[in-house]
Amino acid sequence: MKKILGAVLLVAACSSVVAADDDEWIEYATTPTDKFYLKKGTGEVINNKSGEEVFMAIHKNLDMKKKEISFRKVYVRQKDCESGAGKVVFLYVGGNFDDEVDFVLGGGSVGSTLAEYLCSTYESVKREEQEKSI
Repeated sequence: MKKILGAVLLVAACSSVVAADDDEWIEYATTPTDKFYLKKGTGEVINNKSGEEVFMAIHKNLDMKKKEISFRKVYVRQKDCESGAGKVVFLYVGGNFDDEVDFVLGGGSVGSTLAEYLCSTYESVKREEQEKSI
């Protein structure tokens, strides 16, 4: 249920950004050499290997200069969203660690913009869960 709700909310949270080449991806940032996307329907609340609650989605990077596309899973930790700063973690699609970048919500970097989308969707999922509680 969390995965389905996260998927719906990820689409809703990103509705103000430009749509990607097809209906499956949402473009969230562009630089002179790259375009960055999140895959619709992939947002979910999970625990990482350390047991920390994270919000994860599928990420695509289109390197226009090299004409290459790469895919990663990306996540932010709950406590980083709550504090407004932390790391966006990039995993290979198989789940192994690839890289991480620092973010500050509202910071204006590509990493910060990605974290803003992930954190806002995470918050929406958690709010929806609380509203359904007794």
